[in-house]
Amino acid sequence: MITKEGLIQLGPEVLADALLSLRKRPERVLRRYGDFLLAVLDPSPQKLVSLLRKEISFLKRSSHFVEHDEITELTEQLEFVREHIVLHLAPKDPEEALQLIQSLLNLGTPTLDRILANYDDLVRLFRQVCEDWGQLAAQSCGKGYAWKDSIEDKLLNDKYGIYTDVLFNFKEILTQEDMDSLQKEFEERFRGAQGRYQKEGFLGVLKKIADVQDDADLFRQYCEEMGAPSYTDCLEIAKRMVSHWRSSEALEWLKKAAAQQNVENDVDFFSLTLQALELNGDYEAALQQRKAWVERNLDSAVYGDVLAHIPDEEKEVYRQEILARVFKAEDVQKAVTFLLNSQEFETLSRYIREKEGQLSGQQPEVFRRAAQEIQGEDPLAALVLYRRMVIPVLEASLSKEYDKAIEDLWRCQELAPRVANWEGHPSQEIFMKQLETRYRLKTKFWSKYKSLSLTKKRVAVTEDSFDDDGWRAIA
Repeated sequence: MITKEGLIQLGPEVLADALLSLRKRPERVLRRYGDFLLAVLDPSPQKLVSLLRKEISFLKRSSHFVEHDEITELTEQLEFVREHIVLHLAPKDPEEALQLIQSLLNLGTPTLDRILANYDDLVRLFRQVCEDWGQLAAQSCGKGYAWKDSIEDKLLNDKYGIYTDVLFNFKEILTQEDMDSLQKEFEERFRGAQGRYQKEGFLGVLKKIADVQDDADLFRQYCEEMGAPSYTDCLEIAKRMVSHWRSSEALEWLKKAAAQQNVENDVDFFSLTLQALELNGDYEAALQQRKAWVERNLDSAVYGDVLAHIPDEEKEVYRQEILARVFKAEDVQKAVTFLLNSQEFETLSRYIREKEGQLSGQQPEVFRRAAQEIQGEDPLAALVLYRRMVIPVLEASLSKEYDKAIEDLWRCQELAPRVANWEGHPSQEIFMKQLETRYRLKTKFWSKYKSLSLTKKRVAVTEDSFDDDGWRAIA
């Protein structure tokens, strides 16, 4: 029974969590979930168990196909049940929580079978439920229950990848005997499989078994079962060799990967190569890899790493070499992003002037950030960026982007008085006339712009009226 004294004993933290569990529920179902609140606050688990069983039973009986606009509500409902099992029921009754989490997990495949839209979020949710299953199993039964057969069944019937990490979820529960048995059975299935697709499925499970046992050689063996390992397998083997401090072998596998396809822009290959080289003590080779990566990809983070690794007397020479390469890059967006993230603001201003004709404004967020950073020192360059973002919106009639474009145009108006030399660019007054003439039929845009202008002017007048003299007059 819930009493005032009992609620006080629960403390503010438990009560706060219970109330927050209802925060996202719509008003039409608030009363229904109010029952959950009372059940959570009740020291006895029976009421909460009853409500959760009803929720799961309702979800199990559902048979209609789920459209795109219903995905969010279904995901929230499943998450609500999961949280109540894990956070509120498990501390009271771990055994009952384990049974309910298994019932919820069993809804995975039939639920996903009914989805007529992207179900990635639901797959992630059921993977989390699978992880909860492993944790609750460890709390409740530990190694005293024969989990192997149940897990094997899940792996064999994993239609949507819900049980991708189930072996890791039960790593602390499965005995070595269980792992050996699973390995033997899946090896037999692999040898008896007919099609390539089926063989690859069994091999995927065997690779997981190798990883759970942290056996890099066994993982490599399974990668070689169907012939020469693929590019992805070579990277995966190299990753495991690095984790076992076997740098020479990792470099050999990376070499095999590089022989299969172009790796110049593969960040995973680059990262593993650095780790292997530095683990092997080849710091100079790692530095050269970093330099080559920066030259190809204009990666500001790696650029910072290079500057941190080279002697002080070489830094300025290297910096000028990279900045010269930036001006030769074909990808203008990448060049602006590099200069912005590297805080090379003076060079960024110069780049905007030289490459103005190539600035497209197709990814305006980068340009906005750049304009905000340089507008204090170079208002003209910032104004050029803002203009470049306005024109594509009007040209393509992107009405959803009108509000942002109007703000950009207003920024031009604010910066214009600070421009001392227009350097051949039309003044803001001329630019506005050209814009109004060329896009005079964009009435929705101009209506919104005039509305914003009136608001801005009204605010400015109000602020001016409350200067020091104004306050004295009021006083």
